[in-house]
Amino acid sequence: MRELYKVARQGLRLTKYYGQQVHYRGIGNHLSVYNATPPVWVRVKGEMRRVSVGRVEHLDDLAHSRIMFFERKTATEYCLIDAAPIFYGEDPAVTTVGDEIILMSVNVSAIRKDSYLLKTEIRRADDIMRLWECWRSIPGKDNRITPVDNGTRIAVMTRPQGGEAGRGKMAYIELDTLDDLCENILRAAEIIEIPNISNTWVGPNELHNLAKKEQIGILLHVAFENDDSTPKSATYFICFAWLNRKKRKIVDIELLALREDFPASNAKSNPKMLALYNVAFGTGLVIPSEPPREYAELYAGIGDSIQAFVSIHNPKITGLYD
Repeated sequence: MRELYKVARQGLRLTKYYGQQVHYRGIGNHLSVYNATPPVWVRVKGEMRRVSVGRVEHLDDLAHSRIMFFERKTATEYCLIDAAPIFYGEDPAVTTVGDEIILMSVNVSAIRKDSYLLKTEIRRADDIMRLWECWRSIPGKDNRITPVDNGTRIAVMTRPQGGEAGRGKMAYIELDTLDDLCENILRAAEIIEIPNISNTWVGPNELHNLAKKEQIGILLHVAFENDDSTPKSATYFICFAWLNRKKRKIVDIELLALREDFPASNAKSNPKMLALYNVAFGTGLVIPSEPPREYAELYAGIGDSIQAFVSIHNPKITGLYD
């Protein structure tokens, strides 16, 4: 995958246009929003509204991130939803199962200096105004779900670390109900091998149920460190993979975007954050439902400091559900 990255950097641009930054209003200029979900239709105060859930933090903070809810006003402007819940946490992800909204976010607890325990907190409700209580907690980060088989089953991807998984791989399991989503059952998730992935780590960012093809589409990040820099700088780029549900194998993978495809951003001044400038962390794909389907929108957190989206002119992506 590093070679694929190098070829992409040296070749033609992956995207036809540069991305655009998304601006979040109502939180003050001293705060940044990134790793936010794409806009999704969910119920707010009893009405369906288009909402993005973002990670909000001080520009130079390494902790104390909050999860906040914003309503889409234009393609590049979102406004804080009055009286909506606010949680401590990182990197939100939203999906729906039936009439329920499922919100996942990462809780980070310090164990000792430079050592942390990561847990995914799961909240579920029929309206975001009722997403207060944590329903369940499972280990790790980058856990993602989607309903499959007409909503009768749940597909889950996790990102185990350590041992066979190294810095991070993806693992897959299917559950009979959302109530089965717990630590003991997730231990049985099968690690999914990705070709040419040595010296990198990966994680799922969003799942797509490609029912017509008996596949799961995975928006994922691929990452590696530059050992020559101090501190070590990280490079994240965005791919899409197709998983055969029966064989549990990746049947295709496409590189979608690099950091260079998105707007420039100010790096955070903290030395640990400077090393994250070259991060493009995909958070979601919005696929046009009606023709002409020339572009899809790829949303991403950039440099751990801003949120942006870019138009993807790729028939395999725009025709994802064909």
